[in-house]
Amino acid sequence: MLPIVVNEELVHRFNFYLHTSVKQGMRHQDELYALAQEFSQTARLTAYQKACELVEQGVPVVVTASSVGYAVWVSLRSLTQVPEKTTRQPRPTLSSLPSRLELCSA
Repeated sequence: MLPIVVNEELVHRFNFYLHTSVKQGMRHQDELYALAQEFSQTARLTAYQKACELVEQGVPVVVTASSVGYAVWVSLRSLTQVPEKTTRQPRPTLSSLPSRLELCSA
């Protein structure tokens, strides 16, 4: 499965409070997402590659594209769901995403 890529103008951004800090979120097709990482216009391939890595881990992802750059968003539901089976890697949390994303490019 491939990540969804949408125009930034088609999503609704908002801020929310999680773990003592304000995070950025967005709504797309009645689903809520948290911002995982933003990329410049020249880093399109890197943004898509990192989104694909998250999809391979079973995390629902949306990539938004704008005139400024790209953003990778992860489903808020995936951050709170407990997997049915025990797996080697636990489900990612919002605080663990930047470090996990860095590992994808290594």
